[in-house]
Amino acid sequence: MPVNDPQVSSNIKHTAFGHSSIGCYQINLGKGELATANVSQCLAESDGSLLGFFQEPYVTRSGKIPSTGGLQVFSATGPRAAIVASPDLKVWSMPSYTTSDVVACTWITGSALCPEIILISVYADINKDAVPQELKHIMYHCNNRNVPMLICADSKAHSILWGSPVNNGRGDSYEEFIAGNNLGILNEGNMPTFETSRARSLLHIITFVICLQIGE
Repeated sequence: MPVNDPQVSSNIKHTAFGHSSIGCYQINLGKGELATANVSQCLAESDGSLLGFFQEPYVTRSGKIPSTGGLQVFSATGPRAAIVASPDLKVWSMPSYTTSDVVACTWITGSALCPEIILISVYADINKDAVPQELKHIMYHCNNRNVPMLICADSKAHSILWGSPVNNGRGDSYEEFIAGNNLGILNEGNMPTFETSRARSLLHIITFVICLQIGE
């Protein structure tokens, strides 16, 4: 994926429903206009169904993410978090659970095994609580309805659970949140999640906590 912005990190997963494979992409775009345009174009031109979880996308003066080549876009005005989906997927916005930093959508999968999944993209501000209150509200909603969820978050949290050498306070908060909500961590490997021409850092610098609710 050709991205010409130095402050881009990504974490990619694939999941299967029925006979189809859904590409799931997470990336912090560093507010870069070129990065946002390149990634959007690459996703729009890729084959197959896909979901994209953006943090810090570029936005115009009107607070909107620029054209994404036909992808469905879900966000608040002036977002630091967003979700995009290929046009073939049945994804619906959840305005009551969407803010500039947390976006929630309902995905109707068409699978009898898992007919509905709540998609959540999170930008966790380093100057605020590690786990945003908006995310806790969505979790309460999902747990009450027993609906699974997929969370992609730029957490600014360090934890040995997802590859950091040591924990910090934010990592401890996320560990408690994950354990208390019966979530599983999907992060794998130790690829850098922050890289520039001068330096690169592993998961303990910027961590993308990707969780899927575990069925009973």
